[in-house]
Amino acid sequence: MNSQWQDLYQAAIFECDPSKVLLRIEAAARAIKQERSRGDVTYAEAEKLHCAMRMLAMLESTTEMPKPHEAPGHGQRGLISKILHQTGA
Repeated sequence: MNSQWQDLYQAAIFECDPSKVLLRIEAAARAIKQERSRGDVTYAEAEKLHCAMRMLAMLESTTEMPKPHEAPGHGQRGLISKILHQTGA
């Protein structure tokens, strides 16, 4: 199992800077999706990936929306859904 997704996941979970949380969530979710697309993922690994994605979705839902004057890309809710439903890895 690739540990890159785990590093990105932990970075998202422990990010203290509100302006970076959504970016970290997006990076972790993309890495998890890529990991899930591997053909040799075991059931235990798939469960771990599923739980991590659910935690990211919960974190995203509790992240405060930035103000309209903040940088583009911030404040986009539903990142997890968008990433999961994108075609390609």
